[in-house]
Amino acid sequence: MIEDTIRLVGLNVVFVVAGLAIVLAFRIPLAGAWLPTAFGLAPVTGMLACSLVATQLAAIGVPVGIITVTMATTAAIAAVALVGRRVQPSQGSLRPQEQSRLATAIELGILCLLALVSFSALRLAAVMPLSSWDGWAIWGARAHTLFESGDAWSAPFQEQAYAQQHLDYPLLYPSLEALGLHAIGRFDVSLVDIQPMLLLVACAIAAWALLRMAVPPWLAAIAGVGLLGCGTVVQNASWNY
Repeated sequence: MIEDTIRLVGLNVVFVVAGLAIVLAFRIPLAGAWLPTAFGLAPVTGMLACSLVATQLAAIGVPVGIITVTMATTAAIAAVALVGRRVQPSQGSLRPQEQSRLATAIELGILCLLALVSFSALRLAAVMPLSSWDGWAIWGARAHTLFESGDAWSAPFQEQAYAQQHLDYPLLYPSLEALGLHAIGRFDVSLVDIQPMLLLVACAIAAWALLRMAVPPWLAAIAGVGLLGCGTVVQNASWNY
């Protein structure tokens, strides 16, 4: 279990690094008052970017794997950065919000609460059985197929015999799960839910990171806790929805 944790942490470090690279490519300052926003947006940005690249590779028949996805994502980010150099940076009306020391302390306290809620949600995901219909019949099954075959050209993605599993559903979600499975090296019904829950945690952090540019930062932190503290949303993620 410790080895699995280390491997999953390593994978998500790759996601965060990719996210930071994208943040820089889009000319968001990685300094000063912009720093919390840049780092807060990095996890979800990197996670979704790598999953999107994995989805595209699977769609064209290239086996999904961590090394392949990392190389393709790096190339895509480099292309975005080259294009971005020709564009003047513009954050529109978004500006870092100023606040008092008391408000900063309140924000930090709420972020600590967000960390506790995140840990609780991840612990739930690690022990929740893969028993819900959509969780195992659609998303889990597709993640397993992507993990085993590597692409989206096998029967579960093409044949009408699998029509009840909704062949029209997108691949991004199971692609993210497949990357997590590649990290631990096997299909694990207990750990397949971890990446979806980490995506939810990353979304909560991103909500705080982005909203703090438009509203008082402590209020933005409450929004992040509210998102991750919604029982139905957390339950769906733990069921692999």
